[in-house]
Amino acid sequence: MNLVERLKAARRVAVPIVVVEAPDPAETIRTVRAAFENGAKTPIPIVQWDAMNGLTGLNKAGAEAIAVVLTSTDPDTNETTTPPQDMWPALTANPGAALSLVAKLPGEMFNKAKELTQRGSIVFMLNAHRYFRDEPGVNNGQVVQGIWNLRDAYKSNRRTLVPIVPLGVKLPAELAQDVIMLEEPYPTDDTLRKLVADQILGANLKALDAAAQDGAIDSLRGLSAFAAEQITAMSLTTEGLDVDELWARKIKVIEATDGFSVDKGSETLDDVRGAANFADFSNRLVRSKRSPTLYVRIDEIEKAFAGLGNKGGAGDNTGITQDRLRTMLTYMEDEGWTGFILLGHAGCGKTLLTKALANTASKVSGRRILSLALDLEATSSSAAGEAGRRMRAAMKLLKSLAAGGRVCFVATCNGVDELPPALKRRFKLGTWMADLPDREEKDAMWKQYLAKYNIKAQKRPVDDDWTGADIRNVCDTADNLECTLMEACQFTTFIAKSDPEAITKLRRFADKKLVSISKPGVYQAPFTDKPFTGQAAPASRRAGRTEED
Repeated sequence: MNLVERLKAARRVAVPIVVVEAPDPAETIRTVRAAFENGAKTPIPIVQWDAMNGLTGLNKAGAEAIAVVLTSTDPDTNETTTPPQDMWPALTANPGAALSLVAKLPGEMFNKAKELTQRGSIVFMLNAHRYFRDEPGVNNGQVVQGIWNLRDAYKSNRRTLVPIVPLGVKLPAELAQDVIMLEEPYPTDDTLRKLVADQILGANLKALDAAAQDGAIDSLRGLSAFAAEQITAMSLTTEGLDVDELWARKIKVIEATDGFSVDKGSETLDDVRGAANFADFSNRLVRSKRSPTLYVRIDEIEKAFAGLGNKGGAGDNTGITQDRLRTMLTYMEDEGWTGFILLGHAGCGKTLLTKALANTASKVSGRRILSLALDLEATSSSAAGEAGRRMRAAMKLLKSLAAGGRVCFVATCNGVDELPPALKRRFKLGTWMADLPDREEKDAMWKQYLAKYNIKAQKRPVDDDWTGADIRNVCDTADNLECTLMEACQFTTFIAKSDPEAITKLRRFADKKLVSISKPGVYQAPFTDKPFTGQAAPASRRAGRTEED
């Protein structure tokens, strides 16, 4: 059943309060109005409330009903007065006062022959969630009580209050047992297909073939109906539909959402060096029966859930971190989402691997598959309820963006002790170790970056304990400053050398327990019998030493 069918079913059994989660409230209201008004034999007063306009009649019956409840009688003269409509916003903008007034809106009406002459009012309340939170300056108690007071009165004569809230809102405890919640999901592929076809037809353009339609749907998936319609209209040219423009506009919409950014770049697994085992796994994954259609990277995930792991404390005392974890684990379990954890030193290519994986998947499938970065801290808020809403909204967005709902998380971290066991279990594709590259891998990286930056053959610095990022940075600096590789070393901070103790600790932890990104099988740490020093040569010689010294 879709939203309208469920709402009609609720009306039939006289459910008085129906909270609707909707990504596009205006479109939801238009859809519901059309469904209830078209072909209706008896009128329904339909009213809307918002904080700026107060009570507004959305149809003639609704406007007449508001006028009646605002009409007052002078006790001395017994004359009645109805304020003009331009005064209604000032009189009804206060949510508490408005809820008192809507208690007087008409319910079902019958004539003497007991024939139905008017159906019960429908009242849409926009952004009601703003009054659900315990925040200074927000009189949420009055609003929650006002909504609760409507329960029995509205049920008795089939009136319906419909608060419309964003995705992910949680009801206050005072209302949780007295209302039902419905969700207007993001548009389905079929809805988007019709939307695109209507836009093409309206512009008198040639209909899209099947492949072009699929590309357009991919570029609109995860947007509200209104946003999809506007973006499509703005991407039409005299030549047809510009799908690249659709993607560019969609990416802007995604990045306007708390915590999300879209990875840029065209690197594939063919461009990655030093991760042969991971590349083999990834190439199989993107060709698998249930290949993911969306990759979501969470960098330094251990920081987002600090204090909840095996060796951590109790976490924060607000419940925000715990709620964030619970929400993520629930979605991963219920939706069948999977993922893997990339453990390793900074600069060892963990972020690059995610982008390369998504771009390779796009190349193999022939459709664009996004790689997103999700910053869990950006979904936080000083109010626990709002932080939870943002996290739930983020999960709902991910579900809508992925074709078939197949999401794969890639969690990067510099240590897994802090990760809760339940979280590690959800990442079914394993925990991988990204160590410093060995000699063969570094030679491949030098070859790659020297060619990329068009650097002529010359002596290379000794690269003991360098990461792939170090090699790239030295080549980039040499190219930019038009200097030698040796000179470029003087302006480079080498990642692994800055914290040798962390390298040793991580290697000892991962040894014979995690999967190696470079070699088949489990990771085996080098030199586990002695600590990593980060110094392959005395400081007096290191800066000027070359491979041929």
